[in-house]
Amino acid sequence: MSETLDWISKSLCSVLPTVSKPGRYAGNEFNAARKDWTRSQVRFVLAFPEVYEIGMSHSGLGILYHILNRNPWILADRVYAPWTDMESAMRGKGIPLFGIESKRPVRDFDAVGFTLQYELHYTNILNMLDLSGIPQRSMGRSDSDPLILAGGPCAFNPEPMSAFFDAVVLGDGEEVILEIAGSIREGKLKGWNRAARLQALSRIPGVYIPSLQAGTQAQERIRARILDRLDPKNYPEKPIVPFIEISHDRYSLEIMRGCVRGCRFCNAGIIYRPARIRQSGELIRHAEKVIQNTGFDEIALSALSSSDYPDLLRLLHGMQPVLNRYGVSLSFPSLRSESFTPEMADFAATLRRSGLTLAPEAGTQRLRNVINKNNTEDDLLGALKTAFERDWRRVKLYFMIGLPTETQEDLDGIVQLVGKAVALGKKFGRKEIHVSLSPFSPKPMTPFQWDAQDSQETLERKTAYLKSKITWRAVDLSWRDPRVSRLETILGRGDRSLGDVILNAWSGGARFDAWSELFSSDKWTDAFQKAGVDPDPFTRRIPFDAPLPWDHLDKGVSKAFLKEERIRAEQASFTPDCLTGHCSRCGLTDIGVCTPESRPRRARLRLPAAADPDSPGTTVQAESGPARIPNRKETGQAGGFLRGERAGSKGYFQEDRVSPASGGGEPQSRRVQAPRRIRIAYRKGPEARFTSHLDTMRVFDRTFRRAGVAVSMSQGFHSHARLSGGPPLPLGYTSRAEYLDVELFVVPKDLEARLNFALPDGFGVEASVEIPRQAPALIQAVEWITYVLSWEGEPESGELKTGIERFLKSNSYKIVRKGKSVDIRLSVTEIRLEGDEIFMKVRTGSAGTARPEDVFRALLPAYQDWPSTLRIERTGQFAENQGRIISPMDITTGSVL
Repeated sequence: MSETLDWISKSLCSVLPTVSKPGRYAGNEFNAARKDWTRSQVRFVLAFPEVYEIGMSHSGLGILYHILNRNPWILADRVYAPWTDMESAMRGKGIPLFGIESKRPVRDFDAVGFTLQYELHYTNILNMLDLSGIPQRSMGRSDSDPLILAGGPCAFNPEPMSAFFDAVVLGDGEEVILEIAGSIREGKLKGWNRAARLQALSRIPGVYIPSLQAGTQAQERIRARILDRLDPKNYPEKPIVPFIEISHDRYSLEIMRGCVRGCRFCNAGIIYRPARIRQSGELIRHAEKVIQNTGFDEIALSALSSSDYPDLLRLLHGMQPVLNRYGVSLSFPSLRSESFTPEMADFAATLRRSGLTLAPEAGTQRLRNVINKNNTEDDLLGALKTAFERDWRRVKLYFMIGLPTETQEDLDGIVQLVGKAVALGKKFGRKEIHVSLSPFSPKPMTPFQWDAQDSQETLERKTAYLKSKITWRAVDLSWRDPRVSRLETILGRGDRSLGDVILNAWSGGARFDAWSELFSSDKWTDAFQKAGVDPDPFTRRIPFDAPLPWDHLDKGVSKAFLKEERIRAEQASFTPDCLTGHCSRCGLTDIGVCTPESRPRRARLRLPAAADPDSPGTTVQAESGPARIPNRKETGQAGGFLRGERAGSKGYFQEDRVSPASGGGEPQSRRVQAPRRIRIAYRKGPEARFTSHLDTMRVFDRTFRRAGVAVSMSQGFHSHARLSGGPPLPLGYTSRAEYLDVELFVVPKDLEARLNFALPDGFGVEASVEIPRQAPALIQAVEWITYVLSWEGEPESGELKTGIERFLKSNSYKIVRKGKSVDIRLSVTEIRLEGDEIFMKVRTGSAGTARPEDVFRALLPAYQDWPSTLRIERTGQFAENQGRIISPMDITTGSVL
């Protein structure tokens, strides 16, 4: 086992420098769990079938990772789908798919748990199994293979993938994941074979075993697991902090699970029922703990509709001092136009904001009633006006085409609504409006599950029509490929006959089908033909009385309710949402998981006379009018993270503030002592060698926040920490001489100790010193950089000596870099062999700056067998000051911190 582990680690050293974004596979993130393999009784790897950046943005995987690892007898690791270049490199080197933390082969774990987030991830799952050396079909696995589990939204119709999973988990996973782990432990202790382990899992409520229960022929329905409450202990206070930038580079604070609205096309609105909320006081405390332990600069309120959270104003009010204290912004990823209030907009106006996203879905009120989308044109335009008045610059509007009962009038309604949004935006200056069109896809367990999907030709015709009509310059129009949407419908409503199709598509090279640049309709057409399966029936209308592939799986929402809602849709009849106190009798009340006592109610949209004792926020007296969130300038709280400063004279900054007593009006100003400019020397070890320059700056930004050191912030629409580095260290290099500059208003005496305590492994602060504010930036000051190159095995020193002599005697040595000719000889001022290492000194600042690996190859141009473990370390950076060669740390005011 240890030999395999060492071999994987060494192989990665040669592979990672050759692939894009090697940080996806390097691991070592802050707060990642590192547990002893030999002492763990159950070893679980959580697998997300997408690239790291998307998988790390999924909060559900982080919750399960936390729940498993808080138990001392369980080891939980993670794995994500390797991008195409990494897959090619792994297959070329024979590297099996491995866990991020442990670097152990996935096949060595007891269980692999896949997240079924999206139908177009299915070929990635088969690819990950193949890279792991695990038989793809469950019937081909032996007792030594891990159990292959799945859960998530698509688990409510897993039939197309049933041949590949040993077990499927339905519903909330927080409790059942530990029951599964317990069953695995018992099976290992008692020596159960694979069949016995599957029989044991089948006795756990909410677990479906496809090989034991033949789909719609199953004798009993499998009911999903539904939590009656969201337990605060299940949410990690120390979530993993990635090194590289991820898709949603923030912490998602789940405030509510489930939706109260009942949109008839929405699968998530059904499978996550009933709505369950977390208390505002608990959320505020949790958010502050997360900020302290991660350094994230943004918190996102996570819910299917965050503006429907019943106690939103109290939550926002209580969050504000926390956010101000740490210089953290808040985002609302999911909003409804009818519940987007001026109070929410006022709160967001004090923080960074990237834009407002709203989903009218349909262009006419009739069609919005059909889909049970309870908003009006006035709601949408009112929300846009509220945003534009507060200087929102970008707005995104999402529409669906091909909805049941759609007519030409509905398409024209989209055009008219977009036109009104453009006209409204012009009244407030130049605004950017992004309009997205997505084809309707009928989903299982929704009132529209029986409906047909428009043909590809019809969807293309509708898209072309809207493209010809939506031509305003202010509008950026995008649309989804109807072929992708059609495949999504086929896989979403498919049965077991699609297993061979999916396997054929993977065998034909289908990977990352959710990525437009990699999706190939031809590969899927060939896969259907090879399997002898006609895809068209899966997109046609299904009779009410026909059996459905997912009929044996029970969310608790009755089929009778879904039929009734489909009938009401035909009548364009609206069903009130749950927060009104109206119960639509969906079926959850009948099984006891949604009661009048547990059902959330919409709160009054005003703050109470005194703050909730459960909330740490400041007391605010009730007003006679609607409640209003005080903004940052009114509270006068900056917490050391001062934004909106502008340079003043005599080392001072001037900051605009609005006096609370003035009730607004003209901003007042106060002088703030100018921040001190601190230069920090740090090292970057092997654990951090695949962290890019920009990602390194992000690491330090978060480290300062974790260390409780307030950094001065820039001004402007998107403020950021005043933090800058020197010449970027290339990926794969280590360094003992890196530097960065930061501006601090208060410099703790124990600054270096604080930073080292909060830094991830692989980084270490060596020294800090104050430098003059007028000193040149590092990127301008550094003129020379020194490196040491080392390796294992050949080439030998004799060959290199000859190569060095030849290189130094030459006046020019040109290479091609990114299509351009570069003379690397001009910037190499010194190179020599010291024992088994090469020392190199390079001048910076010119277009021909030499990279050490290019020089190494230039020394032996005919040499073919390059060392697989070439190590390059930056050993020094130097500047020139009045003829003296000095370190960047020598440009000081004379006081070493």
